[in-house]
This record gives sequence, structure tokens and C-alpha cells, in this order.
Amino acid sequence: RLNSEVLDELEKALDERQQALQRVARLTQEPDVRMPRRDRRGNKTTGKLDQRDSMPAATWQWLEELPDDSFRRLELAFEAFRLIGICATPASFADYLRCNGLIIDTALYARVAAHILVEYA
Repeated sequence: RLNSEVLDELEKALDERQQALQRVARLTQEPDVRMPRRDRRGNKTTGKLDQRDSMPAATWQWLEELPDDSFRRLELAFEAFRLIGICATPASFADYLRCNGLIIDTALYARVAAHILVEYA
């Protein structure tokens, strides 16, 4: 009985959400219409959306370029975290890395982009 009530409430919430989205759905003739816009390099495009196009370059560029100097990498990572408000000081950055299991290079580079995207969103 409880599952049925929960499902009924979820269905009602979904119906309300779909109704609210009707105005948005009528903005284009079909789903996934890509309007012309400028990408992160300033080029006009109708290509697939890329979250980096809407984010400050300092939040993602360091991961693409990955300087050889590991100290410089860490400085750039801190700058990205500081820029979007995750950590304001080197000490809070160190705490964040420790608490999130990002103190090993392989863990940092494998998962840091997800942390930045989630926090930026």
C-alpha cells in the first residue's frame, strides 16, 4: 500500500513537471535543436554542447595541458578550486584533498574534474 501511494505521488509530481516544461518544449520544432553560439575558443558553432564552454578556462584548462612540474599542477588545481569557491586557502584545499581521497596523483587527475564540475554546477 505504501509503495502504491509513493508511486502515485511520484507520478503526480512527474505530470506536474511535464506540464511545466510544455512552454520550453515549444521553443523549437524538435528536441535537440542546437542554436549557433560561441564556444570556449570564441568560434561560432552548432556542435555538441561542452560544459567547458560555460566554465572559466582556469577550471579545466590545467587538466588538458597538465604541466610537467607537479608543483605547478597543484597550484593550478588550487586556483581552479579557489575560483569556483570550493577552497579559499591552501590549507582548506589540502583538507579537501585529504577528505575526498585526492592526495595521490592518479586519484587527483582521475576524479578532480568531476569534483570541479559538481561544485561549479
